Amino acid sequence: MPPVATLSSLPAKLRIQLDERLRASGFDDLEEIAAWLVEQGFDVSKSTVRLYAVRLKRAQEIDLAESLGLNDVGVVKLRLQCAAIAASAGGDDLFGLADQVLGWAVEPVSEALE
Repeated sequence: MPPVATLSSLPAKLRIQLDERLRASGFDDLEEIAAWLVEQGFDVSKSTVRLYAVRLKRAQEIDLAESLGLNDVGVVKLRLQCAAIAASAGGDDLFGLADQVLGWAVEPVSEALE
């Protein structure tokens, strides 16, 4: 199986499609995306796609934080505020709800950057 760096060095058109598929799926459906890459002629595993997705999502978060003018402390504060909102709502999936709140909070900025 090729390493993550191999996915980073896919032909530009295919890498753009990969990035779009990952974003559209919310960085989920990794098995389906790996199967799509195999159909495109690249023998990759779900694990390889997952590692690439984690790096892509992190890079996206950094870009978003920079566009909001947040440093690392600001990002931590924003995440803690989202976690506090999620905790006040109750439920079993605190981090999942916090992630949804964070997504909602930054959605207008994220859309403006696209």
